[in-house]
Amino acid sequence: MIRNKKNINTTIKPFSHGNVTGAIFFDLRREKKGGYPVKYRVTYQRKVMYRDSGFALSEKDWLSIEHTKRQDLIQTRRMIFNGFLAIEEQVKDLIESIGFSFDALEKRLSRGNKVSVYSAFTGKIQKLKTNGQIGTAIVYECALTSLKNFNDNQSLNFNEITPNWLKEYETWFINRKQEFKNSTKQGNSYSSLSMYIRCLRSIFNEAKQDGIITEAIYPFGRGKYEIQTGTGRKMAYNLEQIGKLMTFQLPEGSEAQKMRDLWFFSYLTNGMNVKDLVLLKWSSIKDKEIIYYREKTNRTSREKKPINAPILPQIEAILNKWGTSRLGDNFVFGYVNGNPTPEAIKKTTYNLTKQMNKHLRAIASQVGLPDISTYTARHSFATVLLRSGAGVEYISESLGHKDIKTTQNYLAGFEFETKLKLNSHLTNFE
Repeated sequence: MIRNKKNINTTIKPFSHGNVTGAIFFDLRREKKGGYPVKYRVTYQRKVMYRDSGFALSEKDWLSIEHTKRQDLIQTRRMIFNGFLAIEEQVKDLIESIGFSFDALEKRLSRGNKVSVYSAFTGKIQKLKTNGQIGTAIVYECALTSLKNFNDNQSLNFNEITPNWLKEYETWFINRKQEFKNSTKQGNSYSSLSMYIRCLRSIFNEAKQDGIITEAIYPFGRGKYEIQTGTGRKMAYNLEQIGKLMTFQLPEGSEAQKMRDLWFFSYLTNGMNVKDLVLLKWSSIKDKEIIYYREKTNRTSREKKPINAPILPQIEAILNKWGTSRLGDNFVFGYVNGNPTPEAIKKTTYNLTKQMNKHLRAIASQVGLPDISTYTARHSFATVLLRSGAGVEYISESLGHKDIKTTQNYLAGFEFETKLKLNSHLTNFE
């Protein structure tokens, strides 16, 4: 029995499940640098197991930790409590499944500590870069940076990430200043949150597959943490707006005219993204069709679905005006040559996207149109087809989507005039 000579309450957050009890324990037996160690205590059949939380606190901080308003102590409390919650969840799962024992608990907790989350992220990022998936690697790097910021750069093991931890990360992420340079806007989007959490879930899936963690540690899914999805911004132009964009007079042969034509080419070719436009070769044009595979899904899809875009007269005009020599191995628009490296493709795509957006927004501003980007072409393609009577199934196939729900996210809401006309039937009593 540990005697408390200072008459301080040394336990908080106690739990009891069956014959197993636990608490966060302030160990006053031996003072360390920074204070007394905070431990996790589990008791079963009069035997006790202690695990170090990795934190040491002064007596003053310990006494105020549950109600403190100090930001640094709030962060410490969050990490201590999350670590303890992970232990409690393991205890409950063992009782409900194979039965509790200290050996089983220690095995599960140690398995969660085998590889840190940060190390798993680093390995994944390196693998993506080796495979030439530079864009995806950048997303994982951003997700890793965000998780480290939330966790104050403290070490992070798999068993520390619980549904409660993820909910706190969600609240922190959505409410903090946007993670962009020079931004003063508060709050990040649920779309960004979803992207980062999906990266983390992928890391967990691989760890589970490799036997690093068990299902009990896995924090995602029904009854646990379910990934939030944003509705996304509706960025489609209607036919009238596209007409205004394309008929605005620009100097013949100018860079602005070329960037607008490439946007129109993207719109007419089923919303081809900039990377696919950069990599498009003349060999992809067959029998009055452009047939290509989306680079974005080419690596992840088992079944490679070609996208077929009929060559309209406007497409032919753009090819004749801006295209290179029509040889099979030539890239159509000549932004890359030979066998470009993944890094060169990434850089070229980024620079062309930036250039297109710059000119498109300048034109839209002069014409009095809403904000526009390269991505508007893809949304516009889907939405204009829908409003023209095309079925969602056809649009989904044209976009190369595997799931029709993905297509529905592309389809912007109908304009106000259409809604007014349709809803007027509600009062058409005669």
